[in-house]
Amino acid sequence: MSKYNRGFITIAVGAYYRYLAKYLAISYRLNSNNYYPLAVVTDEGTEELEKYYDSVIVTEDEINDGYLYKLNLYKYSPFDETIFIDADSFVIRDISYYWELFQDSNFGVFGINSTNYKGAKNFFNPEKVLAEFDVTTIPKFNGGIYYFKKNEKAKKVFDDALALTDRYDEFEMPRFKNAEVKHAAMGDEPLFSLAMVINQIKAVEDAERRSMFNLNGSSFLKMDVLNQTCFYLKNGKSTNPSLVHFGTDRTVQYHYKKEVIKMYLTTHFNINRKAVSLITFPYTALYVTGSFLYRLLTLNFQDIKDFEPTKSPYFELKKRVKRNVKKLSIAK
Repeated sequence: MSKYNRGFITIAVGAYYRYLAKYLAISYRLNSNNYYPLAVVTDEGTEELEKYYDSVIVTEDEINDGYLYKLNLYKYSPFDETIFIDADSFVIRDISYYWELFQDSNFGVFGINSTNYKGAKNFFNPEKVLAEFDVTTIPKFNGGIYYFKKNEKAKKVFDDALALTDRYDEFEMPRFKNAEVKHAAMGDEPLFSLAMVINQIKAVEDAERRSMFNLNGSSFLKMDVLNQTCFYLKNGKSTNPSLVHFGTDRTVQYHYKKEVIKMYLTTHFNINRKAVSLITFPYTALYVTGSFLYRLLTLNFQDIKDFEPTKSPYFELKKRVKRNVKKLSIAK
């Protein structure tokens, strides 16, 4: 199969997600040794999206409940084989090897296949699912990456996931919100996980998170998109992933914003990578100082050598103040 029948796609509905999609595309173009076309699904085409994406697909779909646009990816994709990447991600190194990892799949995710049904409560009520469906394993994953072919087997997964929206509360699936989805919305992961259970599809194991990782729960993160570097600790293990999925809340914080500044300076002003690092040093110094002061104020010196923690000290302090104000108002 020609590689031009394969491509990557993302979704950018709303101005903020269009901004995220721009820097996903820039990171991909900077760090890809084997280029595959990029497509974006959006509610408004812009010159910047057309500059960085090979295909801009404008949709007027009424599905506007946060994450549910992903349920229509089969319809949106112009490719025979597609890999979806969440817009709030950076490509650190070449990801063309993803196609090999998914070659035996019709529909695929990176994750684990759990036989511990109690652990599935993050996605749905396992007792209710076991009562209705023949379950051997439950795929658990982060929905930052989805792979699918244009065939009936993959289409059925999407159709089942869409149909399950009507039974979302019946199976006690959780609702989610983030910086852009203000209300608690249906999530794509529970729906796709249950659709995979129904179709007896397993996740592609990526236990070391070398292919993709989500920022939550990590520490000692060192990231440099321009120099194809990413290192972090999670559950005491270190690894070097090829793609970082931030989660929208964390795109307003230091690690994401620092890399955006560097990519902007490089692509718009052709400033070399070493000079960019020097220019952004004051921002890093400010963040490290804030982190130290936050720990001093909260008497929290755990992981003291983690100078650039993934949890923003300003963000955490703001949350702490809000919690205390709420407690005071309740006490009154």
